[in-house]
Amino acid sequence: MLDVCYRSCIKASAVTCLSTYKTEVKADESVYDPNQVFLIGKRLSERVLLDHSYAPHDFLLCLWKPKSKFRLEWEASNGWDEGGKSQNE
Repeated sequence: MLDVCYRSCIKASAVTCLSTYKTEVKADESVYDPNQVFLIGKRLSERVLLDHSYAPHDFLLCLWKPKSKFRLEWEASNGWDEGGKSQNE
């Protein structure tokens, strides 16, 4: 389901899920492990956000398709050394 959502989006996709941290699960509810959902998201995109801060039983996963501005600048400069300086400097 998550891969279909991501592949059909242009810029980003987001889903909310009930968390395995939910203490009382009803028979008609599906709960998901946030750690496993994050790993699935990382296989689809390098830009992943998992927010489990707004409710104890719910989380949000966002996936972006385009590379971030930071990543594009980093790649254009051939990365940085351990001191944080561009390797082109």
